[in-house]
Amino acid sequence: RRLPGGSHLLRVRIADPVLNQYLRVVIREPGAVSDSSLTSRPGRRTYHVATRQEPVSVYLEGPTRVRIDELRDGQTFYRYRNLAAGWQRVRLEAGPQQKQALFRIYRLTTRQPVMPVPARLPVWTPLAVPLPAANLPADSSQTQRTTIDRFSLGGQEDGTWSLTAALQRRHDADEESDGNNQAEDFAELRATHRFFAADKHSYFRTDLLTRLRDEGGPTLGARTWVDIRRPDWPVEIALGGTLYTQRPDDETGSEWSATVRGALSRQFNITPRTAHQPVISMFQRWLSLDEDLQQHPGRVDQDVYTEYKNDHQSGLGIADMLTYRPWLDSLWYGSLGAVSNENLNVFDPDHVVVALGARQLLHNWQASAEYQARHYFPDQDRNNHVTQNRYQLSLDWLGWRTDKHGWQGRAQLIWNDSSNEFSGLLSISWIQSNARFYRDFRPAERGFRSLRERQLLEQLFSTSAGGPDGR
Repeated sequence: RRLPGGSHLLRVRIADPVLNQYLRVVIREPGAVSDSSLTSRPGRRTYHVATRQEPVSVYLEGPTRVRIDELRDGQTFYRYRNLAAGWQRVRLEAGPQQKQALFRIYRLTTRQPVMPVPARLPVWTPLAVPLPAANLPADSSQTQRTTIDRFSLGGQEDGTWSLTAALQRRHDADEESDGNNQAEDFAELRATHRFFAADKHSYFRTDLLTRLRDEGGPTLGARTWVDIRRPDWPVEIALGGTLYTQRPDDETGSEWSATVRGALSRQFNITPRTAHQPVISMFQRWLSLDEDLQQHPGRVDQDVYTEYKNDHQSGLGIADMLTYRPWLDSLWYGSLGAVSNENLNVFDPDHVVVALGARQLLHNWQASAEYQARHYFPDQDRNNHVTQNRYQLSLDWLGWRTDKHGWQGRAQLIWNDSSNEFSGLLSISWIQSNARFYRDFRPAERGFRSLRERQLLEQLFSTSAGGPDGR
């Protein structure tokens, strides 16, 4: 606003004052070197004065909320008080060490309601729904539908069952063979149950088996394994146990062996393709035999008794495995481990193991190759150093024929060049999963699980229109 020359009186105020809101006035004089900003002299704030002899009394109508400001040593201190309904008396007094106190009182009130601006309604003209392009005849209505339920209610939570038949020739890998390590030939029939408990993040596996041996009586065995992989635990825990029993011949009674094992491990990712996994393990064996059968040594199952198992009925092991994935369908690995004697001193081990290997996924096939070297140190059970070199080739196949079952095959060949001994395995398994597929298999049991699941989904979707044959 422009003012003419001369003396003038200008009053400026806030129409609806609000607490802690201020008004700033800028006055500019024309012709000055620089515009000067002048504010009016700050107004004097009034306070209610309370003394020890005469306190401040105020009557306010409630219900409401009152804010009380007190000016003390240049600073303002405030507090709140709630008032009940009706007229209430508010009494303010000076403190014990004060001659007088300065108060300002504010009452909480509602602002004037703001009238909303009415919304502008669009003007539109409704149009009729167009008629259908074609009319269906009256007799085309379908009153009955036929559906095919590929999975009956229940059963998906029961885990995965499998039946396995295998032919195997093996030499004991723990024996420091001098060329006289007799081979075992047998046929094995095995029933396996696998189950993944999602709430416990644990994998369970149980095997019941029998072996029909070329020499010696049949062997009965039971194995169980629990793999706990909780994400909130610092390590992964693996617990297992085995029990075998056999009657080697008619002249010998039933013999048995039992073993419990435990392992702690954790995987550390070095790069997106590289990881290493340290493992510490422990085992304890119990054997009914305390010496080999002198008359029929080859008739005893190696899981029931060997000289090495009898000399090493407990032990502690440490190992570390380094893995590298150059491609999604390839895995290279190397490991180094040591196993103690019964004194559980891994710094004075019974033997050390070094392994190098690779795995390659070829659609439903997996090829594996591994070199393993074991070096046994002299101790109370042996007089000299012994080194074994073993080469292993494996070919695995797993194919799901329907949503409920699949087949698994394996061929394996092992050569020990120290003793020129060959071991081999041929097996076929029928798997009944009821659409659980790979869910119950431990991650270490089936390599390249993510790729296998992707291939399985592609296979199921590509054959989803194959009809009611289970697809």
